[in-house]
Amino acid sequence: MEVVDIKETSIGVIEMGLDIFNMKKKKLENLSTMKEKRYMRKDMEQSADEASEMICKGSKKMSDDNLAKIRTLPGPKPKAMDHFYDLAEWDAGRLEELKEWKKKGGKVVGTLCVFTPNELILASGAKIVRLCSGHYDMIHPANELLGDAGLCPLVKASLGGKMVQANPYFELCDLVIGPATCDGKTKLGEILSDFVPVLMLNVPRVKTGETTSKLWLEECAHLLRRLEDLTGKKVKRKDLLRVVEDQQEAYGAFGRLLKTRKSKNLALWGRDFMFVSQLYLWDDPMRWAENCNKLAKEVEELQKKGESVVEDDIPRVILGGSPIIWPNWKFPNIIEESEGVIVMDELCTSSRLLLDPLVINETTYKALFTTIAERYLYPCTCPCFTPNDERSPRIENMVNDYGAEGVIYHVLRGCHLNNLEASRIDLYLRKRTIPMLKIESEYDEGDIEQVRTRIEAFLEMIVARREYS
Repeated sequence: MEVVDIKETSIGVIEMGLDIFNMKKKKLENLSTMKEKRYMRKDMEQSADEASEMICKGSKKMSDDNLAKIRTLPGPKPKAMDHFYDLAEWDAGRLEELKEWKKKGGKVVGTLCVFTPNELILASGAKIVRLCSGHYDMIHPANELLGDAGLCPLVKASLGGKMVQANPYFELCDLVIGPATCDGKTKLGEILSDFVPVLMLNVPRVKTGETTSKLWLEECAHLLRRLEDLTGKKVKRKDLLRVVEDQQEAYGAFGRLLKTRKSKNLALWGRDFMFVSQLYLWDDPMRWAENCNKLAKEVEELQKKGESVVEDDIPRVILGGSPIIWPNWKFPNIIEESEGVIVMDELCTSSRLLLDPLVINETTYKALFTTIAERYLYPCTCPCFTPNDERSPRIENMVNDYGAEGVIYHVLRGCHLNNLEASRIDLYLRKRTIPMLKIESEYDEGDIEQVRTRIEAFLEMIVARREYS
């Protein structure tokens, strides 16, 4: 009878299994880079081309109108805001900078979510630009393609902007990074691969457990390899250290501006604060940090003089919930036109971009890489996580730290995760006698007066509560 070496057989089975796995993996990679479009039909391409000019005009008008509105807000206006206003112009100088950068052989990487580790992109020698769209008109071509009226309008607008080439920054991207968070963002990356190279990041949905950190670090390592292939640059320890030190400047400038939001006399509208925060991923990071510091200094000086854009007794609120992307400034405008002021926000498109700074204890390559990667996972309070118990206490702390009297929780229709999470946050805040108003809204102006009525009533309720507190 033949004697079989069990150890040798087991190794053979494992090796055979690995071969099969690698063959399947290669097949999947080949499928993911197919040139044949999986979603876009020929007739839709023609329809998109015909709609492009009209949608570009509508989007430009929306951007211009909202920019004109915040440029002329009443009260003291720090001169440093001019840099950010100029940056947001439809044909901004930043756009020309990126075009020149590409002419010289540089690469531009677009991001679709706050989970993307910006430091890795910068260390690879590429430029970053945020691609999510707040333009109403860009939704229409995506509606025709997807046929899903209930899908998140932010996802549809972002896709539509690429379909009709209405987002000039999208046209400059050599690679788009799409973290797989909600269902909409997950499929958005797949559909966008019909138009542009896309790298999806597999975000762990559960932070606890031994495998989470390993999976995320491996995902970030894969991202870095793709970035190195794109730029032709091997990222070294000195590159990581340089971008970490540069980014610390941005975190520091943002932290300085944040402190001014705690003052009783606010020398900067909440709309302006959110605007500045959001432009961090449009501007050159170091230039943004420099101008943010200038802005913070001016605001500090105005506050010392006792100047404020609002009265001392105006209701102070925290704005949270679904992402709000420029120029969809409907909620910030309504709140601050209704005798309220946004002292802080809990949005992944604004304060959460820079709220959790990098903490560096060691400067080895491994330590720097790990710190960068984990900064984008563990502090994040995205509702894609389960459980997401850190989010409610964070909002409560914001209420206390910034002297707020209530929370306005904005939900985009189709943003199911934020809608579901609102129930838990409301219960948590209710137990602490902190009022919260949840409002669902679309990407259009059809519900402006309904939203205004509810927000005005909420702010009046806050004022009435003062008599009993």
